[in-house]
Amino acid sequence: MMPAEPTTAPAREEPINTPSVPATKVTVTQESAPIGPANDPGFHLFTVSLRVTEPKDAQWDKQTVTCQFKSPTGWEWVDWANYYWYNDQTYAVNGLKTVSPAPPIKDGVLTIELDASLNTTSTDSNRLCFTLLIKPTSGATGTQKDGKATIRVKGQNLLPVECQLWAIVP
Repeated sequence: MMPAEPTTAPAREEPINTPSVPATKVTVTQESAPIGPANDPGFHLFTVSLRVTEPKDAQWDKQTVTCQFKSPTGWEWVDWANYYWYNDQTYAVNGLKTVSPAPPIKDGVLTIELDASLNTTSTDSNRLCFTLLIKPTSGATGTQKDGKATIRVKGQNLLPVECQLWAIVP
């Protein structure tokens, strides 16, 4: 018996079968930090995630989100980014999307605007993750903790949320 042919059909967005409980708190967290020597010509991954933290797995309805990422001293963003939803229970990645056109970078701040929700369908999962590319420059050594992620929605009382971003130049 031959295995089934792989399918490229997109995952169906089915409503979650649990009662809809509105989120009362969302947080943003740096999930990975880049490490690289000054003037390294390579790019390093930087991951940040947004999740509902109270009540756990509560629903956060779709809205237009503005995400701003200020690079730590001695690092600069590369004009590329992607985002995806990640399910902590199944370890599944859903809806991987590259930001296109490339996100604007002004004064060390990379900005992404997108429609986002959490825990409302089977494909928007627990966490909204952002993968950004960054490269070290001259001008800093050691651990730099002066970067910042800010995620906001106009008129939304749970946002903005912020977290410190850091990177290491050995």
